[in-house]
Amino acid sequence: MSKGSNNNLPAYTTVDNLFGLINVLIKNSKNEESVKALFGLAGTAYTNTKSALKLFSIIENDSLNFTPIGREIAYSGEDNKKEEMIKIVKNYEP
Repeated sequence: MSKGSNNNLPAYTTVDNLFGLINVLIKNSKNEESVKALFGLAGTAYTNTKSALKLFSIIENDSLNFTPIGREIAYSGEDNKKEEMIKIVKNYEP
């Protein structure tokens, strides 16, 4: 039997949470405590959402800074933002 991948999405990952954290990071990505407070959901939701953004390569693994694809998503219009996220999710291999 083959061993599964460690790239499973964290529990309760939602597109609303992903976009919510992206929007917070646009305004403030320097101080993680501020980001958590502005995100406004429980610590677990924040941690899981941050992990998902890292798995999707939207933010860097060692910081809250956007990757090139993350910047493209963060600063595009709402329709384009959704289309780009759909592409990422469709191409994601757990």
